[in-house]
Amino acid sequence: MSTGGVLVVCETGPDQSEGFTSDLLAVSQQVAAAGTGVTALVVGALAGARAEDIAGYVDEVLVAEQEGPGAWAPDRFLATALGVVARHRPDLVLCGHTPFGMDLAPRLASRLGAPFLSNVSGVSLGDEGRPSYARPLHKGTVQQGAVTEGDAAVITIMVVTG
Repeated sequence: MSTGGVLVVCETGPDQSEGFTSDLLAVSQQVAAAGTGVTALVVGALAGARAEDIAGYVDEVLVAEQEGPGAWAPDRFLATALGVVARHRPDLVLCGHTPFGMDLAPRLASRLGAPFLSNVSGVSLGDEGRPSYARPLHKGTVQQGAVTEGDAAVITIMVVTG
């Protein structure tokens, strides 16, 4: 993996899936063990309040507040994420496999011309530091391995902790 690091999109607030944050941070730490940095983009109604908690697990926290419940603004958050990616140039963008993540991630990947994988259950680093991904198939009875070409990838992570 190159020096671009990992961008983790963390959801907060009553209309978001906060439970995915710990899973995303755990995956980012596995990848960061290879010497990359981790940046969290904290989004949602409680982004400012949750940023301090998340800061202990990442190198940098960026906040994108959402005003009021149900105020999900896909185009605004896509523009925010594109701006963060342009500044930080991450190798990997992690989103939860949630309604929010499944709205943002494929559109972000499309705009970036980056590979997109959904419903990823695990990320590991190969000998050359390149990530490989595991995805469940056939109702989870089989795991599919996947690798991506290019410098960046956008993936959604399913819940992997209890």
